Parts: sequence; C-alpha cells; structure tokens
Amino acid sequence: MYKRIVVYMTATVIVMIGLAFSQTDQVHAEDIDQEIKELKEKSKKASEKRSSLSSELSELEKKIEENKSEQSEMKNEINSLKDEITDAQKKIEEKQNEVNQKQGEIEEVESEIAALENKIKELEQRIEELKQNIKETQEKIKNREGLLEDRLRNLQRNGGSVKYLEVVLGASDFGDFLNRSQAVSKIMDQDKSILKEHLNDKISLEEDKKELEDSRAQVEANKDELSNQRQHLENEKQSLVADMQELQGLENNLNDKLSEQNNLLANLQQKEQELQEYTMSVEEEQANLAAQERAFDQLIAELEEQKKQEQNNSVEQTSVVSNDYGFTRPTSGTLTSTFGPRWGSFHYGIDIAKPGPGVAVNSVASGVVSRSYHSSSYGNVVFIVHMVNGQKYTSVYAHLRDRFVSEGEQVKQGQVIGHQGNTGRSTGQHLHFELHKGNWNGNKSNAVDPVSYGIQ
Repeated sequence: MYKRIVVYMTATVIVMIGLAFSQTDQVHAEDIDQEIKELKEKSKKASEKRSSLSSELSELEKKIEENKSEQSEMKNEINSLKDEITDAQKKIEEKQNEVNQKQGEIEEVESEIAALENKIKELEQRIEELKQNIKETQEKIKNREGLLEDRLRNLQRNGGSVKYLEVVLGASDFGDFLNRSQAVSKIMDQDKSILKEHLNDKISLEEDKKELEDSRAQVEANKDELSNQRQHLENEKQSLVADMQELQGLENNLNDKLSEQNNLLANLQQKEQELQEYTMSVEEEQANLAAQERAFDQLIAELEEQKKQEQNNSVEQTSVVSNDYGFTRPTSGTLTSTFGPRWGSFHYGIDIAKPGPGVAVNSVASGVVSRSYHSSSYGNVVFIVHMVNGQKYTSVYAHLRDRFVSEGEQVKQGQVIGHQGNTGRSTGQHLHFELHKGNWNGNKSNAVDPVSYGIQ
C-alpha cells in the first residue's frame, strides 16, 4: 500500500517536472490553472497519506515492543531449560559414578567368588585324595580285622585263651626259652599295636571325613552368600542404569525443547528484523512523501511564475543536450557489473569503478533532485527525476563518497553531484547506477538496463 502511494505521488511529481522543463512555449494559462488546482489537491492527499503512515509507524513500533517482550520471555525460558539440563547432567554424572562404584563392588565379589570356586576345586581335589587314603585305610582296617578274626578263632579253638605259658615251658633249653619268651612278648605287643592302630585309623578316618564335609559346606555357603550379594549388586546396578537412562531421556527432551525455543527465538529475531526493516521503509516513505509535498509547493510556485511569463510572452525555454537516448555517462571508469542476475539475486543496475580519489559522478540528464540522503543499503545516494524526450525517468547514484546536491535542487546534464565512494553495502569504490523508466519503487519493477539506453 505504501509503495503504491509513493508510486502515485512520484508520478505526479514527474508529470509536474515534465511541465516545468517542457521545451514548448504553447502552454495556456487555463491549463496551468488546472494543473495548479490538481497539484494542490494531490498535495493535500499526500499530506493525509503521510499522516496515515505515521499511524502505521506507531503500530509497527508497538509490534516491535511486543516482539521484544516475547523475546525476553523466550530467553528466560531458554535460561530455565539450560539450568534444568545442567541439573540433569549433574544427576546423570552422579548416577554414572554410582553405577561405576557398583560395578567395582560387583567385580570384587566376582573375584571373591572365583577365589572360592578355586578353593572348592582344591577341596574337591583333597577329597579325592582323601577318598584314596580312606580306601587304603579301609583296606588296612579290613586286613587287620581279618587278622583279628583269625586270632579270635584261635582263641575260641583253644578254650578262649592262648597258652603262651606252654609255649615258653616247652623250650628245650634256656636259649630256646629266651627265644620263645621274646617271640611271645612280640606277639602280644603286636596284637596290642594292631588294635591301637586299628582304632586310631578309624578315628582319623571319621575326623577327616567330617573336616572335609564341614569345609566344603562352609565354602559352598560362602559362595551362595557371595552369589546372592552379587545378584543384589547387579539389581542395584540395573536400577541405577535405568535411572540414568531416564535422566538421559529427560536431558534429550530438554535439549529438544531448548532447540525448539532457540528456533522460536530465531524466528522472533527474524520477525523483529523484518519489522525493523519495514519500519525503516515506512520512515523513508514518509520522508519521500514530505519531499514530494515540498516539490509540489515548488512546482506550484514555478507554474504560477510560468503563467505570469506566459502572459508577458516571455516563457523561458529549456534545452537538453542529449544523445540518441538523451543521456550521458554518469562517471568515468570500467563497467564491472552489468544489469541482471548476480550472486543468486538480481542486480537492478550497473557498476562503474575507477580507482583513485575524486572520481566525479555526473547527472545523466537535467532534472530535479527528489532525494539526497544516506541509506543503510545505498550509502550516500542521490535520486534525480528527469523528463527526457517526453518520457519520465528516475536515475539513482549510490555508494557516493559525498553529495553535492540537495532535495528539490535543479541540476543540469553533466553536473557533478558527488564522487565515487564505498559507503553502504559496498565492497570497494565504485558507482552503482540505476535507471528507472518512470518512478523508482522499492520493488524496482520499473528498473531498465542502462546499457540499453546508451549508458555504459
């Protein structure tokens, strides 16, 4: 809407400028009166539109404040999420430490279980050895018991006692007596020893059996206890792992929320930037409308003066020196960039560059300066409107180092209006020149290739 207003107002200015610089001396006073009347009416409408734009600007500023408030709330939420993430990470670290501790305890218990298993193997080996010993002892006991049974049978056959005295008295001489006495004594000692050894072997056998059974039972009990302890630790570890996984899930959710909030914040910041850019556009449109109002007043005054001169038959003629297209080159140097697609966008003009200080920039045709100001994108820029061969044009001179003309000032073709510079969005000293057939607008829908009009 705003651009249509600017288009409409600028078109009116160009029409009036064309009238002011027309080369004809056939203008009638009645036509001038009508033009003055129309200009006053359009000036009034422009003033009303400017007032409307002020209201729009106020509304935009309100939206920007609301946007900033939303950004502030979003930043607070982001900071809160970051605190929650930090807390979750701390808890995860604590759980991981507990898991590591439990794993260490499990490894210690497993080591003890392994030691007990080795001990059980040793006991089982000892049991096997003892079984062999028991088997041998049992053989000895069996043999002794056979010998004792023989003794008992002999005792029974001899009336229940051994006639050791008859054996001794039956000696043939004293030497034989001594030999028989010693033999009897040995036999009696041997019987006693056999009985004693037999009893000790039985006692030892029972004790060994009991010791091994007790040791094995104790080891098995210790192993079972450690196995239960290991299972308990494993359960605790799994519980900690589950808690840690839950915390990691929470951290992931918080990170997702943080990413979402950051995206929302980026969108708000982008929206703020768009609002700021649009606000700047509205402000520039207000400045354009104000300048057009002044231009209207100037044109009205000039037309009234022209009417007087008409009546005195002294209308001043304006001549424009031009080539086939009516334009001259705006500056000296090399054509470094042409009109058309460039770097993924569209270049609505041409660039002419020449190194060194003081490279003059000239108006391509006679006309009136509609704007002369510093733009965030154009840098130092001058807009001039022309009427060339009955056609309205607007020329734009951007990135100037300096500006020698002001708004509303009449300029001649070839007049120096500034010097090549590097202001605004520029990467080196040059002149960015645009030519618009009709009025200039933000969309640059009227831009034409200057080269097609002999400007290069």
